[in-house]
Amino acid sequence: VKQPVANQDLWQALDRAAQPHLIEWHWVKGHAGSALNEEVDRLSVSMIPRAALPLAEAGAFHVFTAASCQGVSGPGAWAAVIRHGDSVRELSGREEKTSSNRLHLLAAVKGLVAVPEEATIHLYTASDYAAQGAEQWVKGWVKQDWRTKDGQPVKHRGLWQAIVDGSAKRRVRWHSLKAGVRPPEAQRAEALAKKRVG
Repeated sequence: VKQPVANQDLWQALDRAAQPHLIEWHWVKGHAGSALNEEVDRLSVSMIPRAALPLAEAGAFHVFTAASCQGVSGPGAWAAVIRHGDSVRELSGREEKTSSNRLHLLAAVKGLVAVPEEATIHLYTASDYAAQGAEQWVKGWVKQDWRTKDGQPVKHRGLWQAIVDGSAKRRVRWHSLKAGVRPPEAQRAEALAKKRVG
Protein backbone atom coordinates (compact mmCIF):
# COMPACT_ATOMS: atom_id res chain seq x y z
CA VAL A 1 0.00 0.00 0.00
CA LYS A 2 1.43 3.33 -1.01
CA GLN A 3 1.87 5.76 1.86
CA PRO A 4 1.27 9.52 1.60
CA VAL A 5 4.44 11.56 1.20
CA ALA A 6 5.56 12.94 4.55
CA ASN A 7 5.76 16.73 4.93
CA GLN A 8 3.73 17.34 1.78
CA ASP A 9 3.21 21.01 2.62
CA LEU A 10 6.95 21.61 2.83
CA TRP A 11 7.71 19.71 -0.38
CA GLN A 12 5.02 21.70 -2.19
CA ALA A 13 6.36 24.99 -0.83
CA LEU A 14 9.89 24.03 -1.89
CA ASP A 15 8.65 23.12 -5.37
CA ARG A 16 6.92 26.49 -5.73
CA ALA A 17 9.98 28.37 -4.49
CA ALA A 18 12.25 26.48 -6.91
CA GLN A 19 10.12 27.09 -10.03
CA PRO A 20 11.64 30.49 -11.01
CA HIS A 21 15.20 29.17 -10.65
CA LEU A 22 17.56 26.73 -12.34
CA ILE A 23 18.89 24.68 -9.43
CA GLU A 24 21.54 21.98 -9.36
CA TRP A 25 21.27 20.02 -6.11
CA HIS A 26 24.34 18.54 -4.38
CA TRP A 27 24.44 16.29 -1.33
CA VAL A 28 27.12 17.31 1.20
CA LYS A 29 28.27 14.91 3.89
CA GLY A 30 27.93 16.47 7.34
CA HIS A 31 31.00 17.20 9.47
CA ALA A 32 33.37 16.35 6.64
CA GLY A 33 35.37 19.57 6.55
CA SER A 34 33.06 21.81 4.50
CA ALA A 35 33.28 25.21 6.19
CA LEU A 36 29.91 26.41 4.87
CA ASN A 37 28.18 23.17 5.84
CA GLU A 38 29.65 23.41 9.34
CA GLU A 39 28.42 27.01 9.62
CA VAL A 40 24.89 26.09 8.51
CA ASP A 41 24.87 23.22 11.02
CA ARG A 42 26.06 25.57 13.77
CA LEU A 43 23.34 28.10 12.94
CA SER A 44 20.58 25.50 12.88
CA VAL A 45 21.69 23.92 16.16
CA SER A 46 21.94 27.38 17.75
CA MET A 47 18.18 27.84 17.22
CA ILE A 48 17.27 24.80 19.33
CA PRO A 49 16.01 25.96 22.74
CA ARG A 50 18.39 24.81 25.46
CA ALA A 51 18.30 24.70 29.20
CA ALA A 52 20.17 27.35 31.14
CA LEU A 53 23.85 26.61 31.61
CA PRO A 54 24.76 25.24 35.07
CA LEU A 55 27.49 27.85 35.53
CA ALA A 56 26.91 28.24 39.27
CA GLU A 57 26.73 24.56 40.25
CA ALA A 58 28.82 24.32 43.40
CA GLY A 59 31.32 21.48 43.76
CA ALA A 60 31.56 20.85 40.03
CA PHE A 61 34.52 21.64 37.81
CA HIS A 62 33.57 23.98 34.97
CA VAL A 63 35.81 23.52 31.90
CA PHE A 64 35.58 26.10 29.10
CA THR A 65 37.37 25.21 25.86
CA ALA A 66 38.22 27.11 22.70
CA ALA A 67 40.23 26.81 19.50
CA SER A 68 41.66 29.16 16.89
CA CYS A 69 42.89 27.93 13.51
CA GLN A 70 44.32 29.78 10.53
CA GLY A 71 42.96 28.24 7.34
CA VAL A 72 42.03 24.57 7.09
CA SER A 73 45.42 23.15 8.09
CA GLY A 74 46.85 25.54 10.67
CA PRO A 75 48.72 26.79 12.43
CA GLY A 76 46.30 26.79 15.30
CA ALA A 77 45.93 26.77 19.06
CA TRP A 78 43.67 25.38 21.75
CA ALA A 79 42.84 26.63 25.24
CA ALA A 80 40.96 25.53 28.33
CA VAL A 81 39.90 27.54 31.37
CA ILE A 82 39.05 25.41 34.40
CA ARG A 83 37.04 26.89 37.26
CA HIS A 84 36.43 25.10 40.56
CA GLY A 85 35.02 27.30 43.30
CA ASP A 86 37.24 30.39 43.44
CA SER A 87 40.16 28.61 41.76
CA VAL A 88 40.84 29.21 38.06
CA ARG A 89 43.44 27.41 35.96
CA GLU A 90 44.36 28.23 32.35
CA LEU A 91 45.87 25.83 29.80
CA SER A 92 46.80 26.42 26.16
CA GLY A 93 48.93 25.01 23.37
CA ARG A 94 49.83 25.47 19.73
CA GLU A 95 50.11 23.13 16.72
CA GLU A 96 51.64 23.97 13.36
CA LYS A 97 49.58 21.55 11.23
CA THR A 98 46.09 20.94 12.51
CA SER A 99 42.38 21.62 11.98
CA SER A 100 39.67 23.40 13.90
CA ASN A 101 37.93 20.13 14.80
CA ARG A 102 41.19 18.59 16.04
CA LEU A 103 41.93 21.64 18.18
CA HIS A 104 38.49 21.59 19.81
CA LEU A 105 38.93 17.93 20.68
CA LEU A 106 42.45 18.54 21.97
CA ALA A 107 41.20 21.36 24.21
CA ALA A 108 38.54 19.04 25.62
CA VAL A 109 41.06 16.27 26.29
CA LYS A 110 43.49 18.64 28.03
CA GLY A 111 40.68 20.07 30.14
CA LEU A 112 39.31 16.65 31.10
CA VAL A 113 42.60 15.11 32.20
CA ALA A 114 43.49 18.21 34.24
CA VAL A 115 40.49 17.53 36.50
CA PRO A 116 40.75 14.91 39.28
CA GLU A 117 39.19 11.52 38.70
CA GLU A 118 35.68 10.95 40.07
CA ALA A 119 34.92 14.67 39.74
CA THR A 120 31.76 16.15 38.22
CA ILE A 121 32.61 18.22 35.15
CA HIS A 122 30.57 20.61 33.05
CA LEU A 123 32.45 21.02 29.78
CA TYR A 124 31.49 24.03 27.66
CA THR A 125 32.52 24.15 24.00
CA ALA A 126 31.72 26.25 20.95
CA SER A 127 32.09 23.09 18.83
CA ASP A 128 28.91 21.16 18.12
CA TYR A 129 31.19 18.55 16.51
CA ALA A 130 32.91 17.93 19.85
CA ALA A 131 29.75 18.05 21.98
CA GLN A 132 27.57 15.92 19.73
CA GLY A 133 30.40 13.47 19.09
CA ALA A 134 31.02 12.96 22.80
CA GLU A 135 27.35 12.70 23.74
CA GLN A 136 25.91 10.83 20.76
CA TRP A 137 28.24 9.45 18.09
CA VAL A 138 31.18 8.02 20.01
CA LYS A 139 29.24 5.10 21.52
CA GLY A 140 28.32 3.91 18.04
CA TRP A 141 31.88 4.35 16.80
CA VAL A 142 33.22 2.19 19.64
CA LYS A 143 30.69 -0.57 18.85
CA GLN A 144 31.66 -0.38 15.17
CA ASP A 145 35.41 -0.64 15.94
CA TRP A 146 35.94 3.07 15.29
CA ARG A 147 34.17 3.11 11.94
CA THR A 148 31.49 5.54 10.79
CA LYS A 149 28.10 4.40 9.48
CA ASP A 150 29.68 4.50 6.01
CA GLY A 151 32.44 2.14 7.14
CA GLN A 152 35.12 4.82 7.06
CA PRO A 153 37.72 5.19 9.83
CA VAL A 154 36.73 7.81 12.40
CA LYS A 155 38.85 10.95 12.10
CA HIS A 156 40.86 11.95 15.18
CA ARG A 157 40.38 8.49 16.69
CA GLY A 158 43.18 8.97 19.22
CA LEU A 159 41.59 12.12 20.64
CA TRP A 160 38.12 10.56 20.72
CA GLN A 161 39.59 7.56 22.56
CA ALA A 162 41.20 9.94 25.06
CA ILE A 163 37.82 11.59 25.61
CA VAL A 164 36.19 8.19 26.17
CA ASP A 165 38.92 7.19 28.64
CA GLY A 166 38.84 10.53 30.47
CA SER A 167 35.06 10.53 30.70
CA ALA A 168 34.96 6.98 32.07
CA LYS A 169 36.72 8.15 35.23
CA ARG A 170 34.73 11.35 35.63
CA ARG A 171 31.09 12.45 35.50
CA VAL A 172 31.02 14.69 32.42
CA ARG A 173 28.19 16.76 30.99
CA TRP A 174 28.80 18.51 27.68
CA HIS A 175 27.35 21.91 26.84
CA SER A 176 27.45 23.30 23.31
CA LEU A 177 27.47 27.08 23.57
CA LYS A 178 24.90 28.82 21.39
CA ALA A 179 26.05 31.46 18.95
CA GLY A 180 26.60 34.69 20.84
CA VAL A 181 26.36 33.03 24.28
CA ARG A 182 29.84 33.15 25.77
CA PRO A 183 30.38 33.18 29.54
CA PRO A 184 33.44 35.21 30.64
CA GLU A 185 35.54 32.06 31.03
CA ALA A 186 34.68 30.98 27.48
CA GLN A 187 35.70 34.41 26.19
CA ARG A 188 38.96 34.08 28.11
CA ALA A 189 39.63 30.68 26.54
CA GLU A 190 39.00 32.14 23.09
CA ALA A 191 41.42 34.99 23.81
CA LEU A 192 44.09 32.56 25.01
CA ALA A 193 43.77 30.42 21.87
CA LYS A 194 43.97 33.43 19.56
CA LYS A 195 47.02 34.74 21.42
CA ARG A 196 48.85 31.41 21.04
CA VAL A 197 48.26 31.43 17.27
CA GLY A 198 49.93 34.85 17.16
